[in-house]
Amino acid sequence: PMLDAHFFPFPKAYNLAAKLKVLGSFIYIWQPLARDFYTPLGMLITNSADPPPLDAIRTVPLCLTRPAARPPALIQTGADPPLPLYLNVLGL
Repeated sequence: PMLDAHFFPFPKAYNLAAKLKVLGSFIYIWQPLARDFYTPLGMLITNSADPPPLDAIRTVPLCLTRPAARPPALIQTGADPPLPLYLNVLGL
């Protein structure tokens, strides 16, 4: 656990990236804010307006990442309000 915290730390906070109404309920999409020289590999979705716990996701060193070879693909979500969703080449 100590090694994980050193090499793959938790984010320092979250930004609310979007609030969507889906099937009559709201979902909240959170973007993790990484420390310097780290990056999150995704976002979190909750059904609460409260940010998720910091230990819900980890970040990775930037030196272990590289830009995607292809741009993300746009899909339509049918969400209210309309908001496009992009999927990466891995389908995530």
